[in-house]
Amino acid sequence: MGKTKSAEQGQTRKTNPAFRVYATPEERAQIIATAKTCHLSVSALLRNLGVGYAPASWLDTEAVENLRQAIAEQGRLAC
Repeated sequence: MGKTKSAEQGQTRKTNPAFRVYATPEERAQIIATAKTCHLSVSALLRNLGVGYAPASWLDTEAVENLRQAIAEQGRLAC
């Protein structure tokens, strides 16, 4: 992501007020796990989701479907 307008003006995010987010321990663990999966900090993940950014999947769903079909075909040919 590029520089934001406030970053260009010399402001950093750490000098701005923070959000407090209430979450259960399970929700907190899920947020942390999602951030790790996306290779982002929790802060970056929540900020990006808050401004409408959707993290890209690490899996290529078309490739996974092709692999599933190939394995199924092998199973049919082996019998």
